[in-house]
Amino acid sequence: MASSKMASGGHNIRPVRSILDSDLYKFTMQQAILLSTLEDPPVSYRFTNRSKNMKFTRRCVEQIQRCIDGLSQLALSDEERNWLATRCPYFREEYLSHLAQFRFRPKEQVELRFVPDSDDEGRGDIELSVQGKWSEVILYEVPLMSIVSEMYFRIVDTDWKMEGQRTLAKEKARRLVKAGIRFSEFGSRRRRSYDSHKYCIEGLMAGQAQEESAAAHAASSSSSIANEGFSAPSQPSTAGALGKLLGTSNVHFAQLYDLTPMGTVAHEWTMAIAALEGYDHANLNSLQYWDQVYSSPSFVPNSPAHDLTIALTDTFSTSVFFGDLLSTNEGKEIAKRWRGLRQDSGDSKAFAWRARDVYNGLGVDPRSKVVIYSDGLDVDRCVDLQEYSREIGIGAGFGIGTFLTNDFRQSTPSPDDLQDPDGPPPSSDLPVSKPLNIVIKLSTVKDRAAVKISDELTKNTGDAHEIEMVKRRFGLTQEAMENGDQPAGVTGQEETVVKVGRRQGEEDDKVPVEDA
Repeated sequence: MASSKMASGGHNIRPVRSILDSDLYKFTMQQAILLSTLEDPPVSYRFTNRSKNMKFTRRCVEQIQRCIDGLSQLALSDEERNWLATRCPYFREEYLSHLAQFRFRPKEQVELRFVPDSDDEGRGDIELSVQGKWSEVILYEVPLMSIVSEMYFRIVDTDWKMEGQRTLAKEKARRLVKAGIRFSEFGSRRRRSYDSHKYCIEGLMAGQAQEESAAAHAASSSSSIANEGFSAPSQPSTAGALGKLLGTSNVHFAQLYDLTPMGTVAHEWTMAIAALEGYDHANLNSLQYWDQVYSSPSFVPNSPAHDLTIALTDTFSTSVFFGDLLSTNEGKEIAKRWRGLRQDSGDSKAFAWRARDVYNGLGVDPRSKVVIYSDGLDVDRCVDLQEYSREIGIGAGFGIGTFLTNDFRQSTPSPDDLQDPDGPPPSSDLPVSKPLNIVIKLSTVKDRAAVKISDELTKNTGDAHEIEMVKRRFGLTQEAMENGDQPAGVTGQEETVVKVGRRQGEEDDKVPVEDA
């Protein structure tokens, strides 16, 4: 989408317009650092562009730098603070006071460098890093990714259109709601632009409203026929089967449209604690620190939307996570008490089956727990996983990211294009306009390497030597897992072994929805 202002790289472009334009888990983790007994150490983050053939230009990098510098102007408004106090009761007044005083200091904390290709000085890669005290730099990740993505697609790759984006999101929402899917929008970290994200949220809300209206009309018509003495055909209640847009992970858009902000914790939390305190019981320790802030007696949620006890299991693999929790009484108690689990990599169905077995082994009804699926979802995968979850008897929820906020086709715009987001979307026969596959991950904690393994053993994050050490420590070599060997530390009640790795049929260049 290349309007004249976009093509010229105008200085008034604002990819990030609020300090809340980020995912909820960044703020909940920031509060947990400040209010728990966990150390607040110096850390560093590092940017990685996994889309090796998608290069940046010097002009694009210059514009990225201007936008990064502009983050220093963001501050929490009184309206935003009052909304957080009302809609997010897990945020304490002392934290909101801290957030009101918080300012980004990018000239001190962020370093950006353009690395030109050897055969083309005008194109190349970027090196982007963040350094500082953890609580002071934890909020950079999502705004930086939003800036990089928007500038790339405004300046470098402009063969796409905004045409039909609200329409496309509306139709996706209608399909999801009609299929009974309860879902949240998790796409902040890989959105194409601020405007495309905004149109997505508006489309999702419109699609849900249309489906609810259609269901209400159908129910009213059925009632009228029955009252006139005709026999209506027997069918299940449509209204009872409808799904729902539960909210969005983006706190700014939640506030803008009065939606529920959704999310709990990221891999970063466990990665940092492992780097600080060692890998022994790193998963259990991370949940216990989280409990200090978000569980009784510190906080008692009054609704599921305010209950932040959803455990992310795959920082060092789900096998290691369950082995850690189930090896102690404290871990078993947490597994029983926490609301559920988030599945973010590997085989989704194997994960759900395993979670069900773990809950059964603990004497907990799996139907009282929920698995939040957040890995590479689209409508069909959501429907398939919901049906499977019902079959095996465990609750299911869905966090859908890139599929919602960065779904475009290659289409060269012309000066006469209206770029109407309510118009028809480009034909699905056109080639896909691929999103950037970028991440910004915690790199070091007090100069110690911080790494993530995941349930997909070929896709790790962090220092290569540290990754290999962690894999050896936990017995997470590909050969060992394929042979069904138990990871180190998996004993006692945790006996089910699920082979981890790429989902069947998964493409190499899939953009994951991790960390939403």
